[in-house]
Amino acid sequence: MKKYKDLKSEQSIIVYQYGKVGSTSLCRSLGSGINVHDLYGNVMCPPGFKLRNGLLFKVFFRLDRFLRRSFIRMRKEVKIIVPLREPADRNVSMFFQDLPFWYAYYFSKNKAYAKSEGIGILQEIFSTCFPHKFCDNWFDKEFSRFTGIGLGDIDFDAGLGVGTAEKGKYKCLFIHHDLIDTELGKREMKKFTGKDVKINSANRGEKKWYSAAYKDFRGSDSFICDYREKVTKESRVHKKFYSA
Repeated sequence: MKKYKDLKSEQSIIVYQYGKVGSTSLCRSLGSGINVHDLYGNVMCPPGFKLRNGLLFKVFFRLDRFLRRSFIRMRKEVKIIVPLREPADRNVSMFFQDLPFWYAYYFSKNKAYAKSEGIGILQEIFSTCFPHKFCDNWFDKEFSRFTGIGLGDIDFDAGLGVGTAEKGKYKCLFIHHDLIDTELGKREMKKFTGKDVKINSANRGEKKWYSAAYKDFRGSDSFICDYREKVTKESRVHKKFYSA
């Protein structure tokens, strides 16, 4: 029950985000930070969720999310930090974090052996299986649904990398994740939280078991450039937070 008590506490700050934005490090630095990916069950890797969890857990999961929303809403004021990462970079990083599940999912749908070799098979899996619009959908199905704050309601300076929004009890800070440990970021974070924030990096992709493949994947210039261009054109999150 401690986690529900913490969610209800006026002293805790919700770090509500779509993944791979340094939220683990941020929460540790805040001390009272609570890391939240989803409050409505919009999991980041559905194949992994399905393989990891049985039916009983899935029933509890729905109840748990209902309780989390309920306890947060008991507060008179809710402070939320939304760390942001450019969607194309976030998607590649998230893909590799859950790579075994996407790999297994791909071959469960494609029984024949893949013709591609090396990094090519990973590009094919990423292109065909990964939910590329997750960041946009997260804002619609998670953040906006919970707070009532739409993308258009957020006062954000893409050049500066910082912005705010407020509606009723919800007070929100939006910040590019790579700014948090800068002088600007520290100043904005202290203004919002009342605390000094010093980031100690954790959960970094370049230090994981998949680091070599991750580096090769990101180094495939033509593929990454084409993907980044596509995301830049189509992503509402990119346009809102990264088009200065």
